[in-house]
Amino acid sequence: MQTTDPRTGVRWQIIGLVFVIYMLMFIDRVNISIAAKFMMPEYGLTDVEFGWIFSAFVLGYALAQIPGGWLGDRFGPRRVMTWAIIWWSVFTAVTAMAGELFLASIIGVVGSFAVVRILTGLGEAAAPPNANRIVANWAAPQDQWCIDRCGTDTAANRLDHADMGLARGILCLRRGRSLSCGAVVLVEYGHPRDASSCE
Repeated sequence: MQTTDPRTGVRWQIIGLVFVIYMLMFIDRVNISIAAKFMMPEYGLTDVEFGWIFSAFVLGYALAQIPGGWLGDRFGPRRVMTWAIIWWSVFTAVTAMAGELFLASIIGVVGSFAVVRILTGLGEAAAPPNANRIVANWAAPQDQWCIDRCGTDTAANRLDHADMGLARGILCLRRGRSLSCGAVVLVEYGHPRDASSCE
């Protein structure tokens, strides 16, 4: 009896989905910096006050990385990632009205924005550890090296830097890495890394 090869392209679709999630995270993370020039005059915020609002995101993000990974190990990365996306999407939307929330009358406009940004950071923090678990679950060991080393997160965050992706892809292929590894690196437009990243 002859068996057929059950391999499909689903794993690369999953990795592509992780890439898209990272792109959305990056957009959600920085969208407030685009809106800052309109928000600052509207609410009478200084550069220092807006700096506190920017920094609030990082606080939530830093506090929830380890718990986010633990939750993924406990309940599964797909479930945690789904709730994380819903969480940060809701609070990204709430950011638009944070200056008018009831919190603004209690802790001020800066405090209200800061609380919303902390909550946004808490949601986004669960994504990287769970994305890593998804890659570990779905990618073949020889491809995990490239995905982890070159990073779907780095690729998504740096789409505007078309500087070293091609060179790294060629190096990976020349050093005997798999074709899929080279393909991932070829589309990765992250910040420059030294050539040792493909050793």
